[in-house]
Amino acid sequence: MAADGTTLEIAATSVERARLALRLGIEALERLEGRARIEPRAGGRFRLHVDFVADVLQSCVVTLEPVSSRVEGQFDVVCAEETDPATPDVFVEPEGEEPPEPIVGGQVDVGELLVQYLALEIDPYPRQGDASVPADYRPEGTAGPDGSDADGTGDNPFAALAALKHRRNAAGQD
Repeated sequence: MAADGTTLEIAATSVERARLALRLGIEALERLEGRARIEPRAGGRFRLHVDFVADVLQSCVVTLEPVSSRVEGQFDVVCAEETDPATPDVFVEPEGEEPPEPIVGGQVDVGELLVQYLALEIDPYPRQGDASVPADYRPEGTAGPDGSDADGTGDNPFAALAALKHRRNAAGQD
């Protein structure tokens, strides 16, 4: 590695994209490319910055029709040699810095990190632009806005809460 760092170009092959689509629970991953920059830091640590772009094909949550989207993202992580694999416990301070990503055998798995960050960016509820659930559609056994169940009897665990909310709103309390 050069003293000022190294840049890597990443592009998933068609076989890798097919396997990643299965792993991510999407219809297809039509493109996954990235550019990674790794720079040395003090104390044997490294800074990894990755920009990536992916073309994703998912099923619409309403119509099940294919929905294409472009996912773009970037992330920065600090990498450091694993201290002692026999002591895997890491104390993470909630408001503190993330623990460093491990360097194992002198290498950082940039591809795995990229996939993890891609998974965070993918829309969990993809929807075609004009797709909406019909107003009169209510699956059997689900509560409607008035708290009644699908057959209108009000015999569901949330009917009492809906009635309480209705009384509270009528009294002017929110």
